Amino acid sequence: MHILCLHQFYGSPDGPGNSRHWTFFKHLSKNHKITLICNRKHTKSSLKEVYGFVPEGVTVHYVDVPYENEMDNGGRLKAYLHFAKQAFLIGRKIKNVDVVWGVTVPLTTAFVGILLAKWKKVKCLVEIKDLWPDFPIQMGALQNPIAQKLAYAMEKYVYQKASHIICTSPDYKTHILSIAPHQKVDTLYLGTNFDFIDSIDTERIASLRKQYNLEGKKVILYGGTFGRANAIPELLAVVNAAQEYPEMQFVFFGVGFYQKEVLESAKILSNLTVLPAQSYQESLSWFKLADIGLISFIDIPVLSTNSPAKFFDSLGCATPVIITNDGWTRLFVENNECGIYISLDNSTQFIATLNAWINQPNFTVYAQNAEKASRLAFDLTHIVKNLDTIFNTLT
Repeated sequence: MHILCLHQFYGSPDGPGNSRHWTFFKHLSKNHKITLICNRKHTKSSLKEVYGFVPEGVTVHYVDVPYENEMDNGGRLKAYLHFAKQAFLIGRKIKNVDVVWGVTVPLTTAFVGILLAKWKKVKCLVEIKDLWPDFPIQMGALQNPIAQKLAYAMEKYVYQKASHIICTSPDYKTHILSIAPHQKVDTLYLGTNFDFIDSIDTERIASLRKQYNLEGKKVILYGGTFGRANAIPELLAVVNAAQEYPEMQFVFFGVGFYQKEVLESAKILSNLTVLPAQSYQESLSWFKLADIGLISFIDIPVLSTNSPAKFFDSLGCATPVIITNDGWTRLFVENNECGIYISLDNSTQFIATLNAWINQPNFTVYAQNAEKASRLAFDLTHIVKNLDTIFNTLT
């Protein structure tokens, strides 16, 4: 079949971020024709030239939309609406489409997917990667009451009109069914790419340890966006409180709103190492090197439902995690004994709990459990088979 995918924030393994859709396209393109509409900006974020922006055989149409994590709310909204408009105009001209696939975030992309599917008289698969508009509203980014009403109306329309919905978190599924109880909804985890993980060079990891003076250290890693939602100031307070534990070394990499604060902290905190931006493949080497991965968010309800890439990549690399919010990720690591929950409310208590946990005699069991649980639940090559089955029901 011919699948038209709308994805404003698509990225490849040569750039930062998760490789979910690159991996999906690689497998789906063996049996289907794939056309992608995405933001051209992300072609410029590539840090390597190994895998290509899309797998061979995938056709790409670009929309030019300036976008940065540091943008104010008005700038972001303008970027979302511009992409939605242009994606519709481009998508309308693409012929012989059998299924439209709209990927959030933002919600406007899924909305346009619904409109294009109606225009072409085909079915639409909607993929939910964040809960909108709850996320921007709870983050304070969408405060106008009229705009909120319109956004909730759009959400309801998308959920009710989609032919099928997939979501990356079981908590998303619960939310969607509360709005559209008769909808077809499947949870397909964000997942990780074990082909990439299994190709990690152990000599490369040893070299990184030596290069960054991490030999003999217990490495606690934060790899991801330094965004407003990610509790970066609270994490920096934890790093500051950990200075009395010289065996602990915190390593951060990423970009985003708090990048300046992270770099400034590294100048005065000897137990904080800040790396340049990493490609997806490079980031996996760091997840493999680390002793613990940090999965941190500010304490608002919608963020307890989320499905962060670093969670899947860390566990996939056999690295236990610390979860700072309630929700399905906390239940997962506690049930599978591959991580723990620690609140960020008190940085001194956070470090004391972390120190006691990492120094347990049986700490290595958590790493073994992490790899076992993630290979069973989060392997993208298995997840894409379920996705392919869903596509086959839509023709």
